[in-house]
Amino acid sequence: SDLFTKNLALQPVQSLAPIVGIGHSPHILVAPATLPVKTMKEFIAHVKANPGKYNAGVVTNNAVLLEALLFLKQNGLEMQPIPYNGGLAAVTSMLRGEIQFYMGSVSVTKAHIDSGRIVALGILGSERFPLVPQVPTTLEQGIDYDGGAYYGLLGPLNLPAGMIAHLNKILVAS
Repeated sequence: SDLFTKNLALQPVQSLAPIVGIGHSPHILVAPATLPVKTMKEFIAHVKANPGKYNAGVVTNNAVLLEALLFLKQNGLEMQPIPYNGGLAAVTSMLRGEIQFYMGSVSVTKAHIDSGRIVALGILGSERFPLVPQVPTTLEQGIDYDGGAYYGLLGPLNLPAGMIAHLNKILVAS
């Protein structure tokens, strides 16, 4: 949207109509195993006790950037945001000890969680994720925070309501 790119030719909110939701991929919050924390609450308490000491890896130009910064702000965490072009670069920096916070895709972090080099602090949302069923959600840990990537099919705003209903019915049934 225009939060990341000015003067878009297409204004999504004003130009598109939702047809059907396709899916949701929750995000995960991770920290290096060298940090003395195992839960979200321990992480929050530790970072609050050490304001400005740690770095947060954030992926630029996408919604996860806003999600990560909002999480830090809502929880009163003073961390230096370090921008990355993608999750793999951020995770590589975490493994080198350069950042102590990353929020993003489970697929980017899973191998390092399994190896024990990265600690999964929580899945953002209300349901555990099948790829990492041992990782509790933020809500299970008493932290009211949800997030992730939502996928859906959109059409032109002037698409007739009957057409939207027909497409929705077909796609939901398939």
